[in-house]
Amino acid sequence: MTPPPTKRRYGPSLPIFTRESSACRCRTTAWMWTMRSCSGRPSPTSTVLCSPGRRSSRPCSSPPKSCTTEVTMHKFDANGSWSRRGFLGLAGGFGAISMLPGIARATGAPKRLVVVRADGGWDVTFCMDPRLSSSGVDGPDAVASGEEIASYGGLPIMANAVERPNMDAFFAAHAAETIVINGISVGSIVHEECRLRIATGSRSSTSADMACLSAVAHGSSETLPYLDLTGGGRVGPHAAMAGSLGRNNQILGLLDRTLELPAPDGATFPRYTPQGGQRTALDEYLDVRRGRFTDRLGARAATARVDTLGAAMDRQRALMDSTLLQQGLSFGQAGSLSSQCELAATLMAQDFCHSASVDSGQGWDTHDDITEQHGLFDNLFVGLNSLVDALQVEGIWNDTIVVVISEMTRTPKLNADRGKDHWPNTSALVFGGGLDGGRVLGGTTSSTLDALPVHLESGQVDESRDTLITYGRFAAGVLHAAGVDTGVFLPDEEVLHGIVDG
Repeated sequence: MTPPPTKRRYGPSLPIFTRESSACRCRTTAWMWTMRSCSGRPSPTSTVLCSPGRRSSRPCSSPPKSCTTEVTMHKFDANGSWSRRGFLGLAGGFGAISMLPGIARATGAPKRLVVVRADGGWDVTFCMDPRLSSSGVDGPDAVASGEEIASYGGLPIMANAVERPNMDAFFAAHAAETIVINGISVGSIVHEECRLRIATGSRSSTSADMACLSAVAHGSSETLPYLDLTGGGRVGPHAAMAGSLGRNNQILGLLDRTLELPAPDGATFPRYTPQGGQRTALDEYLDVRRGRFTDRLGARAATARVDTLGAAMDRQRALMDSTLLQQGLSFGQAGSLSSQCELAATLMAQDFCHSASVDSGQGWDTHDDITEQHGLFDNLFVGLNSLVDALQVEGIWNDTIVVVISEMTRTPKLNADRGKDHWPNTSALVFGGGLDGGRVLGGTTSSTLDALPVHLESGQVDESRDTLITYGRFAAGVLHAAGVDTGVFLPDEEVLHGIVDG
């Protein structure tokens, strides 16, 4: 029997499998390799290339699910030595690999990234995946009058000028810069798990979200590269690059040393505020401790952690010296979506941060009354209209990509309480950043709202394939559109190229 392949990693995104084989023996060649793209339906055979130019085909086994392109290298020379011709042939093979559809192409110009979260699970039939009621789906018209599927610059949107006027206004003004992505498979109906997946493109709880990864890739010179205004951002191993304001702007308690924190009745907080040179003395003491810790341990991992701590301390000092955050926040008060968006746009334009996450501030988990989705969507688009206005006023509209996500959608049919339960797909809006909008990527079945397969290059539905827009492919597509090398951060994910390349 042929022994199982051993996975090796060559470069950030190319999985290679090696195994001994006696197939395709070529006297003058030291190696042969098999290439097979894993995007779309797997081919029943793979082409074996030998360095002298001979070809043969043989059945190939199924590749790993996360594979982008499978390359199997077979060693068959008796002494295992390399020949010059074999080496050149191998190099030529890697050149051919770059032309296969599953390999991530070069990223574009860096873009700022704003992620807008609508936590709880929106009903996409009220907006970007419009449905009128049928035997399999209860659309918005089942609970309200005046619903119609309208076309805004080529985007089919469920419109209701009475119930959701701000949503209508958004698409009337910005459909040409907006991409709708439907049928994103999240593979779960558990809130926290789905939020993790759609935000990070990963199932690992230690992963960083898309806005954080964009900041890590492009924002190292900013004061606070990733600004999290939601209180629920995920930073993974990049904590030194990120800052969370807290849901009620608690960060002001750290930045403003004169801020009087409210104490319970009849009590006072013990407080110490460094005066004069005391703050400088404290900083110098911490620097000395950091240096001693590094010298004592000396291990590479320990040194890296100390460097991360040092970077965080440097950013803390920069935050203390800056008044930008203090001017835009109120302690103890959660800002509206519009105020969050305006603050994020201002800080990005001032190069204070590179990316930001903001929160709709609403609960979308409408198990008991689906009609609440009217107000939820309308309020969301109040904030999105404010965000577009702020980005345009600050002059960074064409340099900023906005992604609007919710962790899941609702079931096709109403439940006994006239609400809807959890469904393991979702949709997203992507706009700004000079993107070619007025397009819908992906789709769902008409009767069950199940995700349909697509061609990843264009993002268009292609039922001859078996490639869904998974949460990982979606996140990789967003990062690719923002100019991030997905091979570094999501090396095992195929890219939804249709966002920017379609």
